[in-house]
Amino acid sequence: MTLPRARKTPSDDKRRQIIRISCVCGVLLLLYSFWGGSSDGIPKSSHKRNHISARAAFQRAKSKLHVGHNKGNGNEQQHRIAIVIPYVASGDDQSTKALPPYFDAFCAAARGSASLVDFLIFHNGIPDHLLPPNDETSSGFSMPSNVKLINLADVEGGMAELFLRVSDEKKQLEMERSTLIRIIERHISLYPYVLVEFKAAMGHIFADYLQSYSHWGYSDLDILFGDMPRWITPDELTNYDIVTYGYGDQDRLYLRGQFTIHKNTPKINQLWRGCDFLSDIDGRFSRAAKGEKKLEFESAEGCYSAVVLKQTDIRIKYAVKALTDEATTKDGTQSKALSHGVYISFGKNKDRSVIYTAGKDARDGEKLLHLDPNWFETSDFYSGPANVPLQQEYGERVPIKTARMMGSDHAVRCMFWAPKQYQPDLCAKDVAPTDTVFLIDGVLYKQAFRNAVFPAGIVSLPFFHFQEWKRYYRSTQLSSIYDYKLTDGFAMFKEGMVPLLPAPSAKSRFGKKVIGKLTKKWKKTFRKDGKQLPSSQFCLLSSKRNNPPAAAECNRIASWLDESQVNILSGADRWDKIDIAEHVTLTMTLQIRPEQVANAKILQALLDVAESNIKIWSDQYPSVLLIYVAGSSKDVVDQVSRKFSSSASYPKPHLDRCLVGAIFSSSPDNVSRKALMNMASAAAPTRFVITGMELERGLLISKEASQFATRSAIAHQDFTGDVFILPQFAVKETGYDDVNPNIDERHGAFPPVSVLELVQDPANHYITDVTTRLHTMDCDDCSESGWHETIQDKIHTLWYDMSASEITGKVGNYSLSQPNGMDALIGAMEDLQLSFMELLTPQNYPRLRDFDPSPILMVDRFGPREGMMTFDLVPEVEEFGGWNCFNALRLAQLAAFGYRISVLPGAFAASLPSVRNILCTEEENENEEEAKGSSRCDGCFMFNDDLIQTMAKDERERPIKAAVLWNEQDIIRAT
Repeated sequence: MTLPRARKTPSDDKRRQIIRISCVCGVLLLLYSFWGGSSDGIPKSSHKRNHISARAAFQRAKSKLHVGHNKGNGNEQQHRIAIVIPYVASGDDQSTKALPPYFDAFCAAARGSASLVDFLIFHNGIPDHLLPPNDETSSGFSMPSNVKLINLADVEGGMAELFLRVSDEKKQLEMERSTLIRIIERHISLYPYVLVEFKAAMGHIFADYLQSYSHWGYSDLDILFGDMPRWITPDELTNYDIVTYGYGDQDRLYLRGQFTIHKNTPKINQLWRGCDFLSDIDGRFSRAAKGEKKLEFESAEGCYSAVVLKQTDIRIKYAVKALTDEATTKDGTQSKALSHGVYISFGKNKDRSVIYTAGKDARDGEKLLHLDPNWFETSDFYSGPANVPLQQEYGERVPIKTARMMGSDHAVRCMFWAPKQYQPDLCAKDVAPTDTVFLIDGVLYKQAFRNAVFPAGIVSLPFFHFQEWKRYYRSTQLSSIYDYKLTDGFAMFKEGMVPLLPAPSAKSRFGKKVIGKLTKKWKKTFRKDGKQLPSSQFCLLSSKRNNPPAAAECNRIASWLDESQVNILSGADRWDKIDIAEHVTLTMTLQIRPEQVANAKILQALLDVAESNIKIWSDQYPSVLLIYVAGSSKDVVDQVSRKFSSSASYPKPHLDRCLVGAIFSSSPDNVSRKALMNMASAAAPTRFVITGMELERGLLISKEASQFATRSAIAHQDFTGDVFILPQFAVKETGYDDVNPNIDERHGAFPPVSVLELVQDPANHYITDVTTRLHTMDCDDCSESGWHETIQDKIHTLWYDMSASEITGKVGNYSLSQPNGMDALIGAMEDLQLSFMELLTPQNYPRLRDFDPSPILMVDRFGPREGMMTFDLVPEVEEFGGWNCFNALRLAQLAAFGYRISVLPGAFAASLPSVRNILCTEEENENEEEAKGSSRCDGCFMFNDDLIQTMAKDERERPIKAAVLWNEQDIIRAT
């Protein structure tokens, strides 16, 4: 069947504009009320990398950055700060040695301080494919030029060798140097948090990298750095040897580990030597090795802070310029960061990082919603004279005393993490949260300060420490930070991150560069270095963290760029011929279990199903197939490789436009199907992508699906944010394959089902008995708890009516030729959208968790609003890895984000009896226990119910908060 090419007429455009009308806002507010929303809360109503070896790092560190930033305070001309952050990726397995999931957020914020600050991140050999790119001219996430990754694995002795510099004044070490290096290396690998012990000595340890900097500092990756060129004053950099930044607890006189800067001078760089746990590190480890004394953790915030307080010839400033995610602030009130979130704006030129949150007044949360993200560019004070500080001390400086000065040498504790012997020196008296503390030539003072008054009562500061939230963050919660050039910034909540979307513009968003695939160069560049493949990382396997227990951690990471793990069997040599706007990519995943690997007949059938889908989709349109084989062997690798590889001597034209990747694992463990789905979708080169095909169920795409999909993509080129559902059927008759006239070797081992056989007169087609209840045809006999009859009926009723009308000309309830056809169609689409949104409410949690089947969706990469990139904003939640685990969550999130949910007339997927009969003939092996997740009945097999509910709550709340926030921004822009 050949379909006519879609034409976009004025009437078509008018219809689409009408259908865009939705009552989403009121429903979102209703959904938020289910979660206890208050009137004051938010919301209301191989790649090139900035990755250098330690051998070359010294030369690279000498170079100064020249980044334009015309709103600083003049510091850039005479000062430059290097923030030193050692990072140890724990674990011996290279597949898990990665940067933390919030690293992209760190980079996005750090970019705004490029005119003053470089961030030198020293790591212990993170694999190159797990490092982000640094090409800021390309689309997608990239590291800014002032964030530099330095690989210490290239240096003999690595990071441990450098840390041992703290013992360089000792003539004789108490144990063999090589032994000590191995012990330190093992120690920091097992317990990465001990890196904080060395913070005080960073200026000495990394001196070779710091020679071109006026200042150095230490910090962590769980910090968002704001507009430091505007907040760090010339006075702080010129008149003080050390400046440390806190969030209102200066009555504790410690040098904050989250951010403290030092003048880069020999005297200051050696102050740490007064701490024996560093200067006598060899003796410390030697005594522990001999069993003479237990090796205890030492916080540099204790000893080092006490040492500098004894100095009589240096100047220190303890400033209050940080926000924190702690639930309660120092004055006892609820943290506004916790209740309202923290906002980071990039400015109109995308060269700033201004951090702000709601003020303390009851209505400040509402005011925050109404604030333009670029408020600071029109603020007279913020954008005023650069030499006017945003925080100023006033009044007189008053001397203060510590507990020891007042004779309280014992039983004083104001810092639970610091050794008790330092507490009397670090606990100050009569210091308020609104005081700055100074140490001037051995004397302590306090002086009141005040911050600038900003619009809408907001609080703006240059640092945000999310020390609690980071423990729970997963990569998919934070993936909305995909390209700083497309957004105004982002908002960070406990539930994750949400982009601050720009105002709509007339500029086209449909360029090849925005999508990220320069397909005209595909064949040439892919074979050379594979750089057209996405650099994203995907979590295949997760488990419960030990601390905190209500969080997940990734145990296995995959990347298209990891040649040691991902085998590219077919390189899609003709992707250079595709049209990224009009063509549609079919993405598929196939996960083969060990018991299926052992059964030759089942293994062959699964591979045949995958090949048949590629052939049915047509060699004119692109497709992606990602295969994961558990319990693999060399014979299986050879079999799969032969099936999906093409050569000059044995060409396979159907693979010319199909990218086939395979992960072969000797482990029997099952992995997350949703991670594989994200990975396959990320590689798709076109704007519209079909995802969700469950090949393990024997599903075959319908015969004309590629034509219907392409036709719809053409018709919707001028609109964004559409999601089309493809229904799924199971053919019941066992004799269908024998009489089906569609059997053709061009379609592979299994014949496709034509839409004509479903919507024409039953007397004229070969299918007389089909079911939409796929679970009744499954090999696994699971309950029907996941079948949502109301939603499924709506999908199939709408699809049948629209398909019959389009193919046969039959006038249905939604035919546009009918007087009320348009109103009926709009009503049906809105009803379907609201039905999925209602799944996000607490009372529908069981239905959302057990929803079956897994939806097959044709998704627009571009969301309904400017700056929304679908697969980054709304990925599948990879921790929900079971076959029957929150299958409808993504669709419900898309509905809440404002995507228009409809069906794709004429396109569907179906399973055949001949396929199911093979897949359900597994031999029972009583001596071999199946791995968790092998059966659909296993549900969310990776975690217990408590952790699943916690993660699901975050995933349900995040899109609701985002959608209401964006709606408020739209209202403000409109008025």
